[in-house]
Amino acid sequence: MNSLFGKDTQATLGRGMKNGAKGKGFEWPYAKRPKTGDDYDSMDETEKAWHQSVKPSWTSDGSFVYAIPGNARTMQEGVVVNFKGPLVSEGKDIRFAKFVKFDDHAPRTLVELQKGHTSIEIVDGLPYARIPDTSTNGDAPFSFADFANLVDTSTAAGAHEQRIWQLASILFDDCIFDIPASLPEEEHEDLEGRLRKDKLSRFWKTLVEPAAATHIADAKSPEEKALAQLTKNDVWEACGALLDGKDFRLATMLAQLPGDEKLREEVALQILSWRDLNVLSEISEPIRALYELLSGNTCICQGNTSAGNEDRASTFTIAKRFRLDWRRAFGLRLWYGIVPDASLVSAVEQYNDDILEEIEEVVPVPWFVEQGKDMGWTDPDAQERSDLLWGLLKIHAARFSKEVDADLPALLSPATTSGHPLNARLSFQLVHLLHARGIAFLSDTYTSDNGAVEEEGDETMDALTLSYASQLANASEDWTTAIWALLHLSRPGARETAVMDLLCRHARDIDIDEAPSLSSTFAILTQDLQIPESWVFRAKALHAHSTADFTAEVHHLLHAHTYDAAHEVFCRTVAPRCVIERDIDTLRELLGGFDGVEDVDSWNLGGAVYCDYVHLLDLLYAASSDHGAAQERNRIVRRLGRVLPAMVEGRNPGLEERVAVTEIAKVVSRVVADADKAEQIRITRLPLSEDRYLKESIELSRSYYRALVA
Repeated sequence: MNSLFGKDTQATLGRGMKNGAKGKGFEWPYAKRPKTGDDYDSMDETEKAWHQSVKPSWTSDGSFVYAIPGNARTMQEGVVVNFKGPLVSEGKDIRFAKFVKFDDHAPRTLVELQKGHTSIEIVDGLPYARIPDTSTNGDAPFSFADFANLVDTSTAAGAHEQRIWQLASILFDDCIFDIPASLPEEEHEDLEGRLRKDKLSRFWKTLVEPAAATHIADAKSPEEKALAQLTKNDVWEACGALLDGKDFRLATMLAQLPGDEKLREEVALQILSWRDLNVLSEISEPIRALYELLSGNTCICQGNTSAGNEDRASTFTIAKRFRLDWRRAFGLRLWYGIVPDASLVSAVEQYNDDILEEIEEVVPVPWFVEQGKDMGWTDPDAQERSDLLWGLLKIHAARFSKEVDADLPALLSPATTSGHPLNARLSFQLVHLLHARGIAFLSDTYTSDNGAVEEEGDETMDALTLSYASQLANASEDWTTAIWALLHLSRPGARETAVMDLLCRHARDIDIDEAPSLSSTFAILTQDLQIPESWVFRAKALHAHSTADFTAEVHHLLHAHTYDAAHEVFCRTVAPRCVIERDIDTLRELLGGFDGVEDVDSWNLGGAVYCDYVHLLDLLYAASSDHGAAQERNRIVRRLGRVLPAMVEGRNPGLEERVAVTEIAKVVSRVVADADKAEQIRITRLPLSEDRYLKESIELSRSYYRALVA
């Protein structure tokens, strides 16, 4: 039996098969081959395996989907980890993984403090988040000390972060000192520097005290114990240790620390004299180190290697010889390396110069490198990174001295601040807070074609912002916070694109329903984050399109004021279905969304037609005695008679749209058939179906011949 559209396809298929080959169900009778330009049979096994493999891919929610043999190990640690059970098959398993999630991705310091101090403004029509610039208004809307008070110190990372905020408060907070009103204004800066140095000294003493206490307990001589006491700036206890060891002369001299320039010169001359007299070999290394500190030397104890074996004295660095960490090594510079009147910048310069000249072997590596803590990845450059405490000291010193170069991208990189390249939270916070204080200006510039120097954008800040937003987006419950982070992007175009991308990925989580103002997520986005409502509705429209809910898509596009796009979806899909399904109420409701809208693309060949159709249906039920309704009905019929043929020819309609046009033409033909005979000729120009066209033609012919006979 032939099919409705031609010959029997099964018979044709059977005649084309050879050797009795038969297809199974809907399968073709030949082997499936990849659509490549190369001959599949000529490929080696590796290429064939690649074409037959399941390609790994990333989903919209950040999940990584890949196929792997079932006996392969799961990823439980590292940058990417498996997070749910696999789909098991005979050959391979389909597994799911995500970037590792960090427990401190949204702490109180960010959610309660930094968000509260961040202002979201509309700049050039786009929301932009920033912390008010205190360098221009003179106020300090935030204090680093407040951040230190909110840090969770139950972990080693939390304890270290608290020290970061405390040091930032000492170095960068304003109005932390009470300066007497009677002091002349030109002396304020000098006094503030001294007070800031004193506060840093007290902070640094508490910072190094635990390590110094261990050193004191392990000291093998009174002199070494005194040196350990000095590493925490306890001159009193150092003198006491020497008195216990009966070294009264040295105790008397240590009591004068940090000493003035005259004392330092005299002690330096004494050490030089001992070296010339070849008596250094008779002095123990702890005593030599103490005398070096008295002379203001905090790094190398120069020995005497040119003398004979009995007079030879070793050369050593104090920090390495006595197993000091970098914090105590810097403390020696802060307390004894500079004169009392010098600023803390001088201590930073001194330690920085010693490191650059490679005469100081104890360098400020991060705490997790120093303790050998596993941070979830293997850092190939671990020994090249600097502790964030030292980074803040360098940033402060670089503001006042050209001798210190603060490489901000390196000092504030996630791998340096948190120990993991994907954990950018602390870096994000610091870079924006410092920028608000006018400290870390990271803008890059370039020279345009006309020779003008123009700003290219805060590239480092934007990179950290994108990293942190990705980290938050990976934790699905914090995706609105991720949008807040993205609002810090300096480039308007990048900001809009990034926010829209995240909105589209989480559009299904935005509950709007009939009262969008009551949706908590919608309120957070549009009120707290100042996201334009049109952005949210555009994202909802895209989600509706992906789920084939085209009616909802039109609603969302109308709310987004993208009327051309709404009109296109309405005419291509929704309106034709409403006509076919006789759902006039939905059609009427959607058309109401276009009321008052002007200059909609192709409105005359789309929305206007359906609007006339709905109006025509309403007029069909008007009373026959209503002369005004009859005139309006005739005007609509004449207008549809002209537009419907042009609609078919001009819009290149799809199947549903053609059927809808035919249904509208059918209603018009019924109205025309009841009109006077002069109007009935219009039926022949309507885009009717063949059976309807034949029927109407027959009726016209009968009417014509009846008129002739009559």
